[in-house]
Amino acid sequence: MKKFCIVLSLILIFCSCGKEPEREDLTYIAESGKYVDELGNRINFKEDIYSVNLNYAIGWDVKTLLPVKIYKGDKINGLMVNEIKSEYLFYNPVEVDIYGTVSEFSDENAPLFFHEQSIEFVSNNENKINVQGYFVFENESVVFYPKLSEENFYYLHNPQYSSDDDFDFMYNDEIKIQPITIYCNVSDENGESGHRITKEDIEKKLNLEIEDDTKYVEAELSFQWLRFETNKSMQDENPMRTMAYGYVEKIK
Repeated sequence: MKKFCIVLSLILIFCSCGKEPEREDLTYIAESGKYVDELGNRINFKEDIYSVNLNYAIGWDVKTLLPVKIYKGDKINGLMVNEIKSEYLFYNPVEVDIYGTVSEFSDENAPLFFHEQSIEFVSNNENKINVQGYFVFENESVVFYPKLSEENFYYLHNPQYSSDDDFDFMYNDEIKIQPITIYCNVSDENGESGHRITKEDIEKKLNLEIEDDTKYVEAELSFQWLRFETNKSMQDENPMRTMAYGYVEKIK
């Protein structure tokens, strides 16, 4: 009983600290080096943990495909990372998972299964999100590709599962681009609700007329925020693409 009271007191001390734990149902007891739940029960990482969030994401250089760790506060393509998410799922590959299936990617030597990653850049007075690149017109859609440079953005999915390995960084044999498509939203004429950017929006912003057969337009975008993420995946699938979305404030 005395031992339980000591553990409970330690839990209350840690819970009262100004910094909240990343998981409310998980408390770390410093003296014993163990994790316990709010009742003082020891957490069994092999059986009790379903998912875990890390304080870093893993990105792959789009040119060399070499992996690096990305932390909040790091700078990528000259922009500071404001938010980060890196979630992994735990499950025993020799047992049926919570969906009633066993993954074909199961590997009992790999207890972590990658699920989702994202990094976000947010504009403020000190850190502006300005990206040079090209609007590319594909049928009725308009997408934006950053320019290929010495410093580029990262894939957030493992390229070994991607079909983009042979990307030659050229568009229309004329311009060099980074192989990550950014889907852009802008405000309407009243500056309120947002919508996916159109050719007409670009014409108004740049005060020019874009010919019907135009393939691309060079521009510099100022984003309110810019987010890169892996596409949602089923538990037995590896993410195969890095998606990017941004809210555009200015075009020049």
